[in-house]
Amino acid sequence: MRLIEYLLKVKLNRDKVIHYQNVSVMLLSLYTLYILYNPVRVGYYDPLTSTVVSMFAIIDMFFLEKPDMLVHHICLLMFVFFKNHFTVYGYYGTLMTNQLLQNELSTMVYVMERWIPKKYTAIKTVYSIIFLTTFFKSRVYDMFYTIIVNRDLYIELNTVIDGRLIGYIISCGVFYTLYGLNVYWFIVIMKKMYKALCINYDSYATAEYLLKYTYDVCLLICLYVYLYESQINYTYFYDIFGVAVLAISSGAYHGSNYRLIQTEGEDFNRFQYPNIMHYFLDNVAIHLRVFMAALTNTLIRSSMDPPISIYLVGAWQALSCGMIAGILLYVGNNRLCYTYSLSNPTVHKYSTVIRILILLSSCMSAMIINMSTNDLQLIGHNYMVLYVLVLVSIIRPFYKMNHVLIHGILMYSTWVVCKTNTSITSS
Repeated sequence: MRLIEYLLKVKLNRDKVIHYQNVSVMLLSLYTLYILYNPVRVGYYDPLTSTVVSMFAIIDMFFLEKPDMLVHHICLLMFVFFKNHFTVYGYYGTLMTNQLLQNELSTMVYVMERWIPKKYTAIKTVYSIIFLTTFFKSRVYDMFYTIIVNRDLYIELNTVIDGRLIGYIISCGVFYTLYGLNVYWFIVIMKKMYKALCINYDSYATAEYLLKYTYDVCLLICLYVYLYESQINYTYFYDIFGVAVLAISSGAYHGSNYRLIQTEGEDFNRFQYPNIMHYFLDNVAIHLRVFMAALTNTLIRSSMDPPISIYLVGAWQALSCGMIAGILLYVGNNRLCYTYSLSNPTVHKYSTVIRILILLSSCMSAMIINMSTNDLQLIGHNYMVLYVLVLVSIIRPFYKMNHVLIHGILMYSTWVVCKTNTSITSS
């Protein structure tokens, strides 16, 4: 229920509300376009833009249906308050404002696509692809480098805020929340695009066939960065070993899945013997890989006296593997079934617990790796990978091919981890 409907105790025509919202967003986007390409902008205090954005956000909040949009509008209002209260003007004030205004340019394409009649399917598809592209460029890529990992911007904000806690809370809260929403929306848009364009080619069999080999690419990336791009350091072989073991176990597990699909169809029981053993070994290899990445990083920094944190991470990895073994023993002994389309609620609950254990292990490893570098971009990439992996696992934008997408993200993660480790060595 919209806030305006709750307050006035009336039921509004949904189509008309959406139409007027689209018109207002289009007008805001056109105004944004004018502001962005007005050359007299840098260092100029522009109260009109703040007023326009604030009024739009306040009025539109009464007509919103989704909580994520409500959060977005609140963040816009908090940004206007932050900029005016702390007088963040000049070059960096303009930089932040322009980036947030630039985010709205993709909305213009979205509204135009909504106004195209449904019978023009090809044109709507072209506009959807343009929308996805502009959304990624402005809201994900540009915002990441312009604001999220811009060290000079944070230095300037630190000077302006002058130690006031509320300033740090508002600035970081607004930027990170808006960026988190943008990434979330991008994945949701990808899911709609995939369903429209690729759903006819969606297949677990194709996914499992590809997954037999995809993690081998991670091993090639690891070898390239450690042995070709940088000076050889024998400590790198710990990480190479972890990636190699996971490549072998991943190939074995997904190869087993593929063979079962060929004989039993896509709804085979994933937790039958011996497939459940391949699944367990793959989970152990995942824990080994994230631990070896953290260990490599730690040994590069302090080979003579490793910090206690690495021992705690190792203990957690062993405990997590033990819990997974207990869960799978219970599932196997009770012959519980877990298929792609139908699963026992108990097994589904336990499989979710296993994913959470893997996520916690990855987070601990990422924290150790990020503590070793001052490169804000590498730190941002490491945490971004974890966030995207969580969203992709929950939203499943590629449906049956979703695990292939996860492996693609892990390829990028491997590159980031390796670059982080080599950056420590070079420094």
